[in-house]
Amino acid sequence: MGLFIDDKAVNKSKFFETLGISPNSVPQPREKRFQFPMRTDQDGNARHLKRLMVNEYSVYLPKENREIKVRIASTQKKDKEQNFEYFPTDNALEAGERGEILVSDEMAFLFWYVNPMNRQSPFRKPQAPVFYEFKDNDNVAKVANDRDEMRIIAMSIVLGHNAWSISKLRTLAKGLKIAGVDDMTDAVVKNTLKERAWADPDAFINQAESREVAFAGKIQEAIDRNLIALKTLNGMQRWYIQDREVMPVQYGIDARQALDDELSAKWYMYADDINAALENTNISTKLASADNDKFFQDTEPVIETTAEIDATVWDEYQLLLKDEIKLEKIRKYADVDINNPGVHTATRKAAENLASEIAIYKKGLAIEQESK
Repeated sequence: MGLFIDDKAVNKSKFFETLGISPNSVPQPREKRFQFPMRTDQDGNARHLKRLMVNEYSVYLPKENREIKVRIASTQKKDKEQNFEYFPTDNALEAGERGEILVSDEMAFLFWYVNPMNRQSPFRKPQAPVFYEFKDNDNVAKVANDRDEMRIIAMSIVLGHNAWSISKLRTLAKGLKIAGVDDMTDAVVKNTLKERAWADPDAFINQAESREVAFAGKIQEAIDRNLIALKTLNGMQRWYIQDREVMPVQYGIDARQALDDELSAKWYMYADDINAALENTNISTKLASADNDKFFQDTEPVIETTAEIDATVWDEYQLLLKDEIKLEKIRKYADVDINNPGVHTATRKAAENLASEIAIYKKGLAIEQESK
């Protein structure tokens, strides 16, 4: 069989040169096979095309801005009108039982591979229909090997000697918005993540390395551990990180979305506090929960009147109320537990520097409360 471009016979090198493609773009397997797509009919039976006849097709050359005509035939001659005639006139792919077609002739294989009807053709447009494809066993094997390798990498995040710690895996699961993570045992968490890693290893690896997923997981973990809490003060909801106010939530706004927007925009301000709190959540942090407050409160004598309090304290409290800037700082750090290892160093230091003012502020509040 021979190839003709615009009715001119060409050899292989001229064929590649005219089409502007590299010889390496066309595989050279020992067994040259094509495959018709398998489809299922209404009765559930697998069907495929039996025969596809193509003698000639056109391809567009972008660099030359023109179309050329590609034809395959054994012989070429002119008729009485000087038009070219080709033999054989019937050139077709004939499929076997499983829709496979073996093409033994090298030039015929080249003709069918470059045809835009072929899925792998360099001239096929992305949205064009596919009539057949080159059955590349080597490529299939490479794809399968690459996928299995990605599965191994993805699974190693969950299982094995180099797997992430269970606390980090739980945070990852929460970042992936898997429901009920806190109700799962460690084994169930790993198994759930393992199933995702196996099903789509590429997506799982990208998610595990994603800043967005890590951020969402950390925030959800901090909320679940009550390190970040939504409280109501003076009729308005406010987000707090370990009793440090982060932001008020305006009425009608999604509180969680508002928190995510605030923390993601200013993560550099909150990251150290949240990371340190998550790493140091221990007995001290758990005992600091609101449910345990009443069991650790010191019993103080009841203040009957302001006369029983040192007048100096009351005067200093009144002075604090006039200094709005300092008063705002005192309120911000008044409830910080400096003995809590989960409190960030900078936060603890600021609270320690204001210790005397905070003490006066709390005593002044107590006086006001009792005098009412």
